Amino acid sequence: MKMDNSPLASVIILNYNGEKYISQCVKSVLKSDYDNFELIIVDNNSSDHSLDIVEREFSDNRIKVIKSDKNLGFAGGNNFGAEHATGKYFILLNIDTIVDPQWLSELVSVMELDDTIGAAQSKLLSLDDKTVFDSAGDYLDFFGNSFRRGGDWKEKDNGQYDNVHEIFSARGAALITRKEIVEKIGLFDDDYFLDYEDIDFCWRVRLFGLRIMFVPASQVYHKGAGISSEGNPNVKNFHPLKNKFMTLIKNYDTANMINYVILPFLFTFFTGTYLVGPLLKRNIDLAKMRFRGYLWVFCNIRKLRMKRKQIQRNVRKVSDSEIMKNMIKTSRWQLKIYLYYLLKYGREKAHKLYFDRGFPKNTFEKDTPHNCGKTNT
Repeated sequence: MKMDNSPLASVIILNYNGEKYISQCVKSVLKSDYDNFELIIVDNNSSDHSLDIVEREFSDNRIKVIKSDKNLGFAGGNNFGAEHATGKYFILLNIDTIVDPQWLSELVSVMELDDTIGAAQSKLLSLDDKTVFDSAGDYLDFFGNSFRRGGDWKEKDNGQYDNVHEIFSARGAALITRKEIVEKIGLFDDDYFLDYEDIDFCWRVRLFGLRIMFVPASQVYHKGAGISSEGNPNVKNFHPLKNKFMTLIKNYDTANMINYVILPFLFTFFTGTYLVGPLLKRNIDLAKMRFRGYLWVFCNIRKLRMKRKQIQRNVRKVSDSEIMKNMIKTSRWQLKIYLYYLLKYGREKAHKLYFDRGFPKNTFEKDTPHNCGKTNT
């Protein structure tokens, strides 16, 4: 789908040793049916031949390569790319993806038709099996535990999410937002390095009074964890824990911060909840990384208070009660029970078993499409 007077879109691809993926990713983007875009490739101090591949294979004048002299992480690298972007829209795209030709036009179309949308996400399908979801939107429970709808239990794409509708958070693997929003509330927090940075950003977008949408007609195929976690225990153990608490501390109001952040943080720390499992399994490295996550939060509490103060004063326009309407109204252990049923029995029986046992019925109800201008599909 081509648009008349189409605004400039800045597609930002972050590269770190992505020589296995960069050629197919860039080729697919250049085949987009939306012509008015610039492609900014940010190199995060790679040591492989990925940039040589770009130089050898591509001469399109829409491509701009910028290099960092150190690895800024997913958060800092995308921020670096955004500083060089000039479009009305910023689109973050993981390097281990392949996009359908209409992916960009569908994203821009939804954003153009409704100014209350602050960010949106493509339908992310697995690059290894294109019938299976990678993510149909991210969700949080009140304690900050996240899950990828469709992706966490490898759900088949049977059209069950094929309407434009609201989600809690757009996944950074294929996320669109407006330049003006980034200028007002910022993009990612550099201290995250990677993981939870997209959730934190979308939470701020919501605090600013805007919505996050899922755009199923924009399809992107994602390898997922293909390059970021290889050989790096920090990815799965240190950053997620510290970033989860950082996100909650920064964005909740005072009452909810006490209920869902301070008390759980102190309980899990002093009881060793997150450490007992690894220690019993003699996984000392995992226990160390999780302890480092707690320690980082303790040591940086003054910095976190300053970040929180800035968000609560300059970003917040809506109450937590509005934000929490789009969060999971259940605890993580209830979610695990549901996922167990889902994997063992399938969706229909899982719903029946879960709800028959008294768990909240509003947790996994199929989403009702939200009216989004002229974007009904």
